[in-house]
Amino acid sequence: MAIALVILAEVFLLGGLDLGSRTYSSLSDSLQAYRFTDVHTCETLLETQDNVAYSRDFRTDPVLVATTQQEQEEWSSCSVGCRFGIGLDKIADATFGVPPYENTDRILRSMESSEYYIENKIDVARGRGFNIIMTTSLSSDVPVGYFSWAEYDIMAPVQPKTEKALAAAFISNCNGNNFRLNALERLIKAGIKIDSYGACHNNRDGNVDKVETLKRYKFSLAFENSNEEDYVTEKFFQSLVAGAVPVVVGAPNIHDYKPGHGSIMHIRSLDDVPTVAKIMTFLDQNPEAFNQTLRWKYEGPLDSFKALFDMSTVHSSCRLCIHIATKLREKEEKLLKFQKRPCKCRSNRGILYHLFVRERGRFEMVSVFLRLNVSVPLGKFPNC
Repeated sequence: MAIALVILAEVFLLGGLDLGSRTYSSLSDSLQAYRFTDVHTCETLLETQDNVAYSRDFRTDPVLVATTQQEQEEWSSCSVGCRFGIGLDKIADATFGVPPYENTDRILRSMESSEYYIENKIDVARGRGFNIIMTTSLSSDVPVGYFSWAEYDIMAPVQPKTEKALAAAFISNCNGNNFRLNALERLIKAGIKIDSYGACHNNRDGNVDKVETLKRYKFSLAFENSNEEDYVTEKFFQSLVAGAVPVVVGAPNIHDYKPGHGSIMHIRSLDDVPTVAKIMTFLDQNPEAFNQTLRWKYEGPLDSFKALFDMSTVHSSCRLCIHIATKLREKEEKLLKFQKRPCKCRSNRGILYHLFVRERGRFEMVSVFLRLNVSVPLGKFPNC
């Protein structure tokens, strides 16, 4: 029993399986069970009784999303039928504009920081009538981060560090809402030599290829213009590509994005600058210690990092359609014919639970059976 739960928990953590959002305090409390002496009889019964057909087949009746721009798209590679466009021949399921019908969801899509665009805060967006939120926040309905296996060659080989300066900076917005320029100035005062290619404190020609330039430095000042959770832009990911250790001013949860242990440094406040400067100096003078910060480049990144990036293997437009189709099915599952599914069966070998799961990025569910010797609370599992 414990092994089965641990295996499922690990899969859920890595985003391998996607379960419905409906939760119950206990499967045994919520569902009336059948009892049989043979576990195979249980499986056959549950496969039959739980197999309730949905009214809409998205393969022939795709999700329709109305756009405000000329972007006619049909995602043939998406795991659910998915069409975008203007002047659709049917009522759209969702729209990026003002919904013309009550049952049409309204979508907000933005990759800008909510510190500059207040409407990007999830609670504000909900209050303004947006049913589906697509922002950099991992708490949004359909996250649209800057990370992507396709865009960034994260595992690119590390190049020799040939620049005399310890770090490089590319900062052109000198009026940010946070303390990043103060942090830059204090690092310089602490003796850290920094080549600045941006408009702020510029001392190098900025007409260069950013990633190729960063490859020559041990450190990259990945200073964002706002300290917002999950707002992690190309500044951070380009540093990883280049093999330059990111020194971050920005997202308070930046360590959730680290590719390896000890692979990044975070300046949470100006009080952290002296300590960070000492660590940078130590790593510069101790090659073995510096190499440990890039160990993930040779041994592979953490599973949590891979799970984060794997989200982007499915385009956000496709994930939007999957989200819409899932919402429509969850609404239909409130009907009595779905609520009457038994979903579990008792046999002489214990309780057999019938679950429907799917791989992240996919839409259609597959059925799996979980056999337990005792009835236990499984509050985070849906009923079927």
